[in-house]
Amino acid sequence: MGPPSQTPLRILYDHQVFDSQIHGGISRYFVELLREAWKAGAPRCRLGALLSNNDYLKDAPFPRPARFFPGVRWLRKGNHLTAVNRRWSLHCIARGDFDLLHPTYYGTSFLPSLGARPFVLTIYDMIHELLPHTSGSSGRTAERKRLLAAKAAGIIAISESTRRDAIRLLGLPPEKVRTIHLGGPKVLERELPPPPGLSDPYVLFVGQRGDYKNFATFLAGMAPLLRDDGRLRVVCAGGRAFDAAELEAARALSVDGRVLHVAGPSDAALAALYQHARAFAFPSRYEGFGLPVLESFAFGCPAVLARSSSLPEIGGEAASYFDPASEESIRTAIDRVLHDEPLRKGMIEAGRLRAREFSWERTARETWAYYAELVGAPSPGPAPATTS
Repeated sequence: MGPPSQTPLRILYDHQVFDSQIHGGISRYFVELLREAWKAGAPRCRLGALLSNNDYLKDAPFPRPARFFPGVRWLRKGNHLTAVNRRWSLHCIARGDFDLLHPTYYGTSFLPSLGARPFVLTIYDMIHELLPHTSGSSGRTAERKRLLAAKAAGIIAISESTRRDAIRLLGLPPEKVRTIHLGGPKVLERELPPPPGLSDPYVLFVGQRGDYKNFATFLAGMAPLLRDDGRLRVVCAGGRAFDAAELEAARALSVDGRVLHVAGPSDAALAALYQHARAFAFPSRYEGFGLPVLESFAFGCPAVLARSSSLPEIGGEAASYFDPASEESIRTAIDRVLHDEPLRKGMIEAGRLRAREFSWERTARETWAYYAELVGAPSPGPAPATTS
């Protein structure tokens, strides 16, 4: 991590993503940065939030926000939490006892309080620009992202694919955008108990299913395989419950009852779902990175991915790929992995090796070095991580 500096860097993270995310890749990213800072003592980090119901904070080793009535369905609860956190975060920024601000999303309310102090922006994807009809933000997120990208001292892109898209779509100078890959879970060598009630073979789908996630095309591609094998299932982990349109689509394809939903699995339950699946399918038409790819690798599940955006960059030679627009391509790729046992075993081993190339320790080390570069400081040395 480089030699210790006399004055450790002081990094402030704001509240934004911790207001809304219970689970999600963005909040996991910042929790892991804070966790690594706490473990390694470099740099000194603070989280400018007083309240959060984010699950990744539950076992965090650093001081963390209090839970906010997590068991109560209180009207406009999120708005109350956000108001408290925004006020506290702006107070922390106005206090000015930090070297660099790292906002956790694209809100711009911090700008008037920041003054001349620098901030670094992470760009997670360019979905709001490339597929605006899926974002539900009426263009506001894209506008704020463009404004912050122009004002930031530096920009982190979580994949080279996202970096290229950001440079092209936001007109950014290439030297302003640094690719720093995310990390993933450690490779799990031991076998977990099978998920309750899932004794039949299944293909795993993880996360949200709407719009560019491409679940409808995936299900249509899978349907002949489900009809041919009476035991095969599709298990959808996380995301919302099936809506009326999804249930009707399954009926129309004659696969109703063969597609199951597991709501909000814990990290341990999700690991078991991966480990006992015949394959993990990720048909998304666009991903800024694709954390589930690393999860599948780490937990010993063959990954069958869309050949799109960042997924080949992250999956490398360890995954199999299909055309996300083609039901036949999806069906052929998954069928091959389901029934070619030597291929499955080779993919599982290749996936474990690939997973070891991505770690949160590496993400944090490269991020800290970039922080230091942006403020003209030496490489970060030991210092305790804190909250504001």
